[in-house]
Amino acid sequence: MINISFNYPVLLNSLEFLLKLFGSIGALLLFLDGLKRYAKDQTWKRNEFVAERAKEFNSDKMVRNTMLMLDWGKRYIELFPDESISTDRYAKVTRGILRSALQSHKIKPKFSKVEVAIRDNFDCFLNYFEVFEQYIEADLITPKELEPFIKYWINAISDNIEINVKNTIHHYINEYEYRGTQKLFSRFGKNIIPSTHLQSTTFNEEEEYDTSGLENENDDQD
Repeated sequence: MINISFNYPVLLNSLEFLLKLFGSIGALLLFLDGLKRYAKDQTWKRNEFVAERAKEFNSDKMVRNTMLMLDWGKRYIELFPDESISTDRYAKVTRGILRSALQSHKIKPKFSKVEVAIRDNFDCFLNYFEVFEQYIEADLITPKELEPFIKYWINAISDNIEINVKNTIHHYINEYEYRGTQKLFSRFGKNIIPSTHLQSTTFNEEEEYDTSGLENENDDQD
């Protein structure tokens, strides 16, 4: 006959240990689940934040005007939306007018009403890039998250626009100390710090300030 005896103090200690162990495991699982939910929630909030900032950027009227000026060689642009007469809201913008408007004040001390409006629109556009860089530095967004919304314009300013216009824009960014914009572009492998002298932005305005033929190309303006 087998004699089984129990050491109750040891058994109770073992049960207490197991209960503590299972409790600890349960608490760990709850913690990991909570951490997972937190990470998922943070990702959703981060994506929402990026989407909201991108929407603000793309819906800004002055930003859209700048996009049109970058994309089109000749275009009517609604530079004066507050004018009561619809035809007074629009101004002709050619590559020559754009280059003239973005000259440094060191070279061109006076600007026309249209040129001032063009500069205001570009400043608004570039200020968004400055803010985007601040968001990245604050770890609110990443370049990868921002890329779908700005990569086209980064490529346009860096590579795809005419070389003389590109040179003028790069000098404008540099002269007016848009350092965040320069740093943002560098995150995408683009160096927009001018390699030419500021005087290289000068040109014969009589030759390039031509707006002929613009009426036919922009008959569909609103």
